[in-house]
Amino acid sequence: MRTHNAPAVPEALAALRRALDVPDPVRELHELGERLGIPRSLADLGLTAADVDRAVDVALAAPYANPRPACADDLRAVLHAARAGEPPYGG
Repeated sequence: MRTHNAPAVPEALAALRRALDVPDPVRELHELGERLGIPRSLADLGLTAADVDRAVDVALAAPYANPRPACADDLRAVLHAARAGEPPYGG
């Protein structure tokens, strides 16, 4: 799964590419977290499958600035992927 916001922030990704001197800053930051031993999934932090729908409801009830709009299905997909520990860069 690719990050939800990546398509909406090409300038930010370009700045991160330059700053980190890497072709894929999302991958690099994810792999850095792995090397540092941080939790790899939201499940590791205690989020259950049943919590996902509640988290979606909470997010939709309190809109906030985000680079790319997200509907319930988008949020659910992002949270399920993060809960499973899927890398945010597609592989």
